[in-house]
Amino acid sequence: MKKSERKRIIRDDDRRKKRKVLIILLLVFLAIGAAALLIPKGISDKMQGEHVHIFTDWIAPKDPTCTEPGWVGHYHCATCGEDFDRDKVQLETSAVPALGHDHEVLSWSWDGYEASALCRCRRDGVEETLKAEMTSAVTTAPTCTESGVRTYTASLLGRSVTKTEPIAAIGHDYQFTSIAFAEDGKTATALYTCSHDGKHTVTYSATVTSAQKAAPTCEANGTTTYTASYGGHSATKDVADITKIGHDYKFTSLTFA
Repeated sequence: MKKSERKRIIRDDDRRKKRKVLIILLLVFLAIGAAALLIPKGISDKMQGEHVHIFTDWIAPKDPTCTEPGWVGHYHCATCGEDFDRDKVQLETSAVPALGHDHEVLSWSWDGYEASALCRCRRDGVEETLKAEMTSAVTTAPTCTESGVRTYTASLLGRSVTKTEPIAAIGHDYQFTSIAFAEDGKTATALYTCSHDGKHTVTYSATVTSAQKAAPTCEANGTTTYTASYGGHSATKDVADITKIGHDYKFTSLTFA
């Protein structure tokens, strides 16, 4: 059969189907009109507004795919547009939503500290790259002298992978604590303590100056004030290190009894 002949047959078949539907509709409308004339007014009033369904042939069910929705088997009313089951009970909907992909992770890839995964759908075998959800946390804190570790975690479809990044040691942060004198006051050291770790300390020699605070007497030593300075900080210490001068008796007079 020629192609043009097949097209003509198909067109004729479509025309016959359309004429059939029009004839059915015409007969329905004529029947309704006749009923309105013949049925008593009270009954006719009750029947007004009732819908007459014109059903299509049974529409076979279609299974949904990952990306395309499907439908349950149903009749479709050509006049109201609703769908009905085998028993001509109206359906809330005949649509069945698309299933969505059921991915499995094949491999991971990193771009800096962002990750993605090559995934394949278990149903249709389609492969695509999906971006992972990223989180990060310090898993080893850096110290003054030791580097730390930050761990990045990529999560997708219930699986995860990690990547680490070093964190530089934070170094010492020495803060002035105190100045300590030697017992004789003539030398002193400035103590600095690290604010990150109190076990880390360092000392520096302070500059010491002295001045007499109290002169010695015959029976008591004099006092020297020592002042130690370093880095804008200073402290003092008094030491009784000026030897007493002792008595120096001179003849004054004779006294008779």
